[in-house]
Amino acid sequence: MGLVLFNVEFDFPAPKAEVIVDKISEISGLPVLIIKSFEDELRDSSLLLAFKSFPKSALELYTYRPGSVKAFGVEFVGDGYEPNWHLPVEGSEEKEGKQKVYLTGYLGQELTLFYATTEALIALGGVGARQNEDVTGNFKFPITHEELEERHRKQKIDLLFFYGKLIAMLPILIPVYSFKIVASTLKLPFQIRRVYRTLKDKSPNEWS
Repeated sequence: MGLVLFNVEFDFPAPKAEVIVDKISEISGLPVLIIKSFEDELRDSSLLLAFKSFPKSALELYTYRPGSVKAFGVEFVGDGYEPNWHLPVEGSEEKEGKQKVYLTGYLGQELTLFYATTEALIALGGVGARQNEDVTGNFKFPITHEELEERHRKQKIDLLFFYGKLIAMLPILIPVYSFKIVASTLKLPFQIRRVYRTLKDKSPNEWS
């Protein structure tokens, strides 16, 4: 499943893990655990967080050491390394004197902890895009343990319904997408030839 991403920016240094966890617990009204923590040459902090009652539904929260991503790129690519070529490299665009906190979840996950964490980061002074109020309206805080259990139960039912629909549609989806793949494969040589002719017309000396 795909990832759900969020980040906020702080004046360096960003709040410590314990401060963030305490704020999440304060906002949600439920105890939060650090399931695992580590650091390496790129990240100065990386945590797996979860509600105490649902330790398997964890989020990853992490920060990069200032300048570490760019230094890593230069080490392997050389001085011509351009971190924002085509698509920005996460952690490479952080401003001097600032530090971002990154939050990663996944589609299909029950998102109470995700929204409680984003609210905690913003409450601690993080600057970032606020969540869509049409979505966050379903995630009011604080909540009780019973309400969290009900949200997880509903999420499981919604996922079962989604997978049931997907399985029911497979007899239609497989032939349709198989046809698209075959059609794209057959068209590929003609597309390459068309691009070649275009380039040759623009620069005949280089493509002769």
